Amino acid sequence: MHVVRWICRAPHLPAGLVAALLAIAGLPGLSQSVYGQSPVPTPAKSNPQGVSAVQGQPLGQQLCVKAARANLRAGPGQKHRITWEVNRHMPLLQVAKDGEWIKVRDVDGDLHWISEKLVSGTEDCVTVRAEKANIRKAPNGKAETWFTVEKYTSFRRVGQKDNWVKIEYEGETMWVAQPLVWPT
Repeated sequence: MHVVRWICRAPHLPAGLVAALLAIAGLPGLSQSVYGQSPVPTPAKSNPQGVSAVQGQPLGQQLCVKAARANLRAGPGQKHRITWEVNRHMPLLQVAKDGEWIKVRDVDGDLHWISEKLVSGTEDCVTVRAEKANIRKAPNGKAETWFTVEKYTSFRRVGQKDNWVKIEYEGETMWVAQPLVWPT
């Protein structure tokens, strides 16, 4: 899936190279979707009040994935192709709604759709936006590093102190520098 995500973010690549990369990844039929040659999903209906039915969250508000794994899709419905598979606590920003499907913006600014059953509007979460981030035992750059994580690793946010975000992982609380996560 990482190969597909990279290829989808590299529209400047020649179509032949994309087809070859997708074939190597075992996904030869996906090259048409990557370049938008498949039908484009209908945009969500506008909401003049700017309020959604997801836990009363206004449009533009943060949502957190509450399922262990969730599929983000190219359009509102399970028949649309999967654009990204994410883990619990992945933050997303709501931009529109179409029935039980929510159009969201991810950490990279890309748009996807997700079923409202898979997200929560009441939790607070962050994801690592840097290539790597040190998770520390205290809110200090000199504090002991507990472990290092890669981009897109997500956590539940439980607090903040100065330029540090307090996060929770498997019942333990720890810290990450605020500039390394999204949303800030």
